[in-house]
Amino acid sequence: MSSSAGSRTSKKACAVCTKRKVKCDRQIPCSNCIRRGQESECIKAVTNDFIQNPELGSGKDSSLNILRLWQSYEYWISDIGLFKTKNIDITERLPSMEAQLAECSFWTDYIKLEDSFKLLNFAVENLGPLYFGSLGDISELFVQLETYWSRRQQFKETPDALLFSIDDYYWNSLLWAIFSMCVYYMPLDDISESFEVQPICEQLGIEENQQWSESLQLTLVQGFTKCSLHFLQQADYGRNPDVRFIQSFLILSTTNFQLSDCFLRDTLLAQCAHIARFFNIDSYKQLATDDESTDLSKEVFSKIWMSMCIQDYQQESPTKNNSFHKEIPSLLQHAAFYQDMPNFDIYKQEDSFESLCWKITSLERDLDRYLLTSFKPQIKTFDAIKRELSIFEKKIGNVNFEKKSINSQFEKFISTFLLSTIYWKLHKMYFIYFDTADSLQLSVHYLQLMVHLIETNMNHGLTFFNKHPLIIRSLSRMVPFYAFYNIFESNPQIEELNNDLGNLILALPILLGEKCVKLSYLVQRLNSMKIIWEKVRVEGTSSNWNHPVLKIIQDDIKIISRYCNRTLILVKGVPSFGDATDTINDETEENDKEYFARNKESSEFKFIVNEFEKQHSIISLFS
Repeated sequence: MSSSAGSRTSKKACAVCTKRKVKCDRQIPCSNCIRRGQESECIKAVTNDFIQNPELGSGKDSSLNILRLWQSYEYWISDIGLFKTKNIDITERLPSMEAQLAECSFWTDYIKLEDSFKLLNFAVENLGPLYFGSLGDISELFVQLETYWSRRQQFKETPDALLFSIDDYYWNSLLWAIFSMCVYYMPLDDISESFEVQPICEQLGIEENQQWSESLQLTLVQGFTKCSLHFLQQADYGRNPDVRFIQSFLILSTTNFQLSDCFLRDTLLAQCAHIARFFNIDSYKQLATDDESTDLSKEVFSKIWMSMCIQDYQQESPTKNNSFHKEIPSLLQHAAFYQDMPNFDIYKQEDSFESLCWKITSLERDLDRYLLTSFKPQIKTFDAIKRELSIFEKKIGNVNFEKKSINSQFEKFISTFLLSTIYWKLHKMYFIYFDTADSLQLSVHYLQLMVHLIETNMNHGLTFFNKHPLIIRSLSRMVPFYAFYNIFESNPQIEELNNDLGNLILALPILLGEKCVKLSYLVQRLNSMKIIWEKVRVEGTSSNWNHPVLKIIQDDIKIISRYCNRTLILVKGVPSFGDATDTINDETEENDKEYFARNKESSEFKFIVNEFEKQHSIISLFS
């Protein structure tokens, strides 16, 4: 660790809040500055010490100090901007209700009885870790599938005389959620053997001589997902709560559904939370007074709640603050206590796969809380997280891929990939905050380990494992980080790694959706910043902090944070709202002018920034 590492962090409130003499939450940017539209000033508060001290703004220390900005950039751009922000076009024309019903009718007629049982068998044999935990009895699915086809036959014979019950619609939704999951993960060869492509081509109005492709498979997944959601609507879930609503949501969340529509996903999760409270699913702790059936139910409740907490944490954003995963305290609060107990086995296997995944994810939560704070974390906190990760690494153990079932292999892959993701985040933060020995190389090591896991799946004919949403979520943090680092530091290994990761993104399955395209755009955008960083030098200063690239990075954070915290004007012509908004915009513009003037930034400087932001708009991430 360099001698100046301890002096890089300030625990003071931001400059704007200090000047206004108000309490600051010390996030980057803080909530006060977001409300007033002064994000630029707030972000610069983190770097003002280095701008004023040229000695800390040059050489290796400059690169390390600039990397502190990555923490905010990772949160606002790689997480919020890429996955949790969407620009809604309210002028877009929607299909009529009749058209939507006709589309669902097409998909329900498209699938045949024999094909549906093939899908269910595929789910049981290959996709167990994704949904076994949320169901009480897997064998009941086969019974309900037979009942589903009986209902369909009766409906064909007497369409006007039969009225489906709420229970029927909920089972329909659950079954179609499983169908969606199956066609999402099923290899393309298996899809082509089970399903005809011609009816889909006719429905889409494209050439009928098309062969099965990932694009058509994605259409199949989206169509089946619409059917599952359609049946939930028919069950009138707002009035008729049922645990199968949660089960359907959790199953759909194992597909690209959680990547495609952040608002719908958040709405359904909020409804899941209400239903879980209604049925006391969150009260899963077993009591001595519970009978055998209650014990079994609570065991399933525990798995459902852990899965919900993972989804809740992954969906947390500035526009979604009512997060129930926070009710479960940090694992670190009890870790030291348990390790000191004489007869407690810290390596005891977890009660369930869902519990294991949640506990590992909770360590990610402990790390991510430093993304938006100016506080420098204590190294002992990182060391404690590292100890916990080593315990989970031993719990997962070494599983022989050749001798275990596909379900076991999938379970091993998910848990190992998740664990490696947290290890990567840990060493990335060791590097950023403490510049510890080999921390950068260790981050590269765990990234390469995850790439190796992906390649192993391909070599063993298990490519469908790589479609799990965890893959794109993890890579969205890692790949941009090395592109960001490559801007400011010349390192042949990182530059080569950056190129390889760019190719890896292009090779990801199309089924992951447009997020791969957006991630590739983000990486290309960062690579374009490197060109400006190398070619542009600002005269009259010895500090790299007065550079157009730093201004672009700060603007990116400002744009995303402001969009997420925007205020909707409901009444036109009301002075208090309109004038306040104009004042904020004017004040922000004036602050930017003062910033340019204070640092003697020329018109050429501003031209470079403006041209880059026009050609590489950050809004393209969520438009």
